[in-house]
Amino acid sequence: MVIAIGIIVVMIMSMFTAAIIMIRKHSKRTDPEYFHTYMQQAGTNFSFSLKYNGNEQCSIHEHQKMPLASTVKLIIAVEFARQISEGQLNKDEQISLTELDLYYIPNTDGGAHPEWLSQVKQKQLIHNDHVKLIEVAKGMMAFSSNANTEYLLRKLGLDAINQQLALLNLRDHDDLYHFCAAVMIPAYLEEQYENEQVLDKLTKMSHEEYVLLAGQLADELADGKLQELKQKVMPMSENLQRIWSDRLPRGTTSDYLHLLEVINQKTILPKNMQAVLDEIVETAMTNPRNQTWLKHAGQKGGSTKWVFTLAAYFTDHQDNTIELVFFSNDLEPLQLMKLQENANEFMVKTVKDQEFLKACAKVNREYVVPLNKAE
Repeated sequence: MVIAIGIIVVMIMSMFTAAIIMIRKHSKRTDPEYFHTYMQQAGTNFSFSLKYNGNEQCSIHEHQKMPLASTVKLIIAVEFARQISEGQLNKDEQISLTELDLYYIPNTDGGAHPEWLSQVKQKQLIHNDHVKLIEVAKGMMAFSSNANTEYLLRKLGLDAINQQLALLNLRDHDDLYHFCAAVMIPAYLEEQYENEQVLDKLTKMSHEEYVLLAGQLADELADGKLQELKQKVMPMSENLQRIWSDRLPRGTTSDYLHLLEVINQKTILPKNMQAVLDEIVETAMTNPRNQTWLKHAGQKGGSTKWVFTLAAYFTDHQDNTIELVFFSNDLEPLQLMKLQENANEFMVKTVKDQEFLKACAKVNREYVVPLNKAE
C-alpha cells in the first residue's frame, strides 16, 4: 500500500491541481451526492464546515481534531508567503534538484514528486539542474510533493511555521513536525530490533519521542545519509502505516474554515504576502476554463489509507464566496475511493448549485450524530 498523503482528486485526474475544479461533463462514475450520503451514515468519523458569503451553512463536529494529511501544507504555504513578502527569502532563489532528491523517499507519496519533476521539465523550468524556490512551493501545493515539503519545513523553520498557528488564531491545531520524514521511523527501528518488536516500540513511543526521532531522521536526510534506508521504507505493514497516519498533525474544520476565510477575503493579509500565497495556492486559476466563472479558487487536500481531507475556497464573478472543509478518518477502502472520485464534482456543484448547497444544511440538521452521544 502506497502511503499517499496528498493524493486526493489528483489521483483520478492528474497530479496537476489546475485540473481539480475544471468544469467537465458528469459521467456515470461521478456522484457528488455521495458526500451527503457518507455524512448521513458515518457517525462521528468526519467533520464538515461550510460558509457561503460569510454565513455558516453547515457545521458538523467542527471542533473534533482529526489527522490532516497534506491539508496541513496550507500552514507551510502561509509562512512561505510571509517570508518571501518580508524579504527573508527570495522566491527566485535557485534550488538544486539534487538537494531536493535527498528528501525523496520512494513509493511514499503516490508518485507526486516524480510527477512534479516531469511537469517542471516539460515546462522547461529546470536550468542547470536547478529550479526556482517558488516552483518548489508550487510542487508542495499543486502536486503534494513530500520531498519539497520536507525541504521547506527545514528552510522556513519549524518554529516560524508553528508561530503561524497563533498568528492565524488556529486554536485547536497540533504543532507541525517533520511528518514526512517520520515515515522512515519503522525502517529505522527495524535496523535495531526484530520485526515483531518494532510495532511494540512504535506503539509505546510517546509523541515527544516520535517527533524527536522524526526530526533526527530529517537532519540525517539533509546531510545525505540514510540513502540506503530510504529504499527499505516500503513495503510497510498496515499496522505500521496506521500508526504513521494516526500520528500526523491534527486540526479541526472550524480552524481551517477560518484560515480559508482569511485567504479568500484578500484584505486581511498584507498585500505582498497575499500575492505570493495566491501564486502557490491558486494554481487552479491558471486554467482558462476556471477563469470564465471564478475570480479566485484554491484548495489543498490529502489522504492516507484511512484519512481523507479537503479544504477549498472559491469566489465567483458575482463576488459570492464559499469556503468548505471536510475531514474524515477510519475510512473503509470503498469509502475512501468514492470520496476521492467525487471530490471534484462535489466542490463544483456546491459552488454552482444553490439547491445542492442547501442539501448540506439539511445534512447538518437532520442526520448528524452528536459527539456526546457517540458510542
